[in-house]
Amino acid sequence: FVSQPVRIESDKPTWALLFIALTPTSASLEISQHVLLRDGPNVPTLSLGSAQGLVPQEFSINDPSSIAACQSWIQNRRSKFGTPRTPRTGDRRSKTVNEQANDLLASIVRLRQLREQTLAGNSHFLGTLAGEMRASVYWPKGRETQPDHNWNPLLLRMASLADLPLPVYSVTPQPEPPVIKEAIMHMTLSHAPRIERMFTTDQISDLQESLLTTVLRLGPSPGRVISALELIKELAHTMGAAHYDEDASSFLDVLHGMKATEGDQATILICQIADTLASLSEWVFSELKNRKLIG
Repeated sequence: FVSQPVRIESDKPTWALLFIALTPTSASLEISQHVLLRDGPNVPTLSLGSAQGLVPQEFSINDPSSIAACQSWIQNRRSKFGTPRTPRTGDRRSKTVNEQANDLLASIVRLRQLREQTLAGNSHFLGTLAGEMRASVYWPKGRETQPDHNWNPLLLRMASLADLPLPVYSVTPQPEPPVIKEAIMHMTLSHAPRIERMFTTDQISDLQESLLTTVLRLGPSPGRVISALELIKELAHTMGAAHYDEDASSFLDVLHGMKATEGDQATILICQIADTLASLSEWVFSELKNRKLIG
């Protein structure tokens, strides 16, 4: 497929969202929601100006719509973490709020350093990074509002102390065309949560909602699907830190097998989410300190 010429009219680098659909007999390409024509005689040049491509530098934690967009999840967290848990039996006591805040600071450092090590090519840290992420945000699907002795994710619990939103940006989901529904695999890593706006069409949502978005489907729709949240758990359970399971994930096999200059797609996705978790954790810590809930 050779498209019509495209001219980007901008005085600085800008983002473009590409949508590529391939079948055994055809191909199509969209750029920033413009369907590209096949090249040929007298086919015009498509011009994309700054109105289409230039994205303002905006951060989700500053978005005025964040509380409204995250309200249902704020309430979920209040239900889940509103009642202090009793300590486990034995020589246990409840941690003070300041001790939990110190845990959050330690988690931020681990997320940042493990991410840097993983991106530097030290792939043996990937499972450890996923284990830290699991401790930060994982909850079993269906238990969004129910207290849970086995799963007590640190970032969600600390955000709930002040009914804070956990706002993130992600690509606005689009309806799947028939060619995508029939595909033997569909990967949507662009739905991973981000703090910084990348596209003008980004939507804001709560971190928890974003983590439930499907990132990989195997087989024609509905097929077998996995969310970002479940991928974090699968990595933590199969690559160490949390567990060294004797079996492996077919979803992770696919993502590890897809290579890019920055690494395989599993590594890229996990490191992107880890960066978001660290940034949100820093913001939550700052907000709790500003509100004098921690010392």
